[in-house]
Amino acid sequence: MLRRPSAVLLLLGLVCLLGGLGLGGYGLWGYRGALADRALESTRGTVLKVDLSRQRKDSRTGAQDPFWHVVLVTYRYAVAGRSYENSRYAFDEPQEKFSQRSDAQARAAVLTRKVGQQGALEVLYDPDAPARSALARREATPALAVVGLGGVALLLGLLLFAAHVSRRRTYRRLLELERAG
Repeated sequence: MLRRPSAVLLLLGLVCLLGGLGLGGYGLWGYRGALADRALESTRGTVLKVDLSRQRKDSRTGAQDPFWHVVLVTYRYAVAGRSYENSRYAFDEPQEKFSQRSDAQARAAVLTRKVGQQGALEVLYDPDAPARSALARREATPALAVVGLGGVALLLGLLLFAAHVSRRRTYRRLLELERAG
């Protein structure tokens, strides 16, 4: 008696396909942001204030996150004769985070030495909206790694789906032969 093939391969294939699409989309979104950062212009800025704290809540989700030590830099810069002030670290990360307190203290010390010095800091700004600024560009490499993982998951999902379809066809052919013979 023939056993009907289970749907495990089909379910795993669908999970991998959906996961691969999700990872790939997230990676492409990050890569697109990194490409957009290439169009940013830079100017010199002045560090106004440096704060070091232990983060209690995630700045994006609001969830408790006591793991990170945060360096918050307030800086001033001028574009076309107009002065702006901001404290954003990067366009995708509002604050610079460190897992080790000593690393955060070292970064804060470097920035504190720059407080009040003219032209001590490079500030990246959006030429279309100069008030939108940051101190660091988004990196493309991690985003491309996520796209690669998404591609691998997508390929695995397609292979699992093809294996399921192949098993179903074989099962049907054998069932027809058994009924005919």
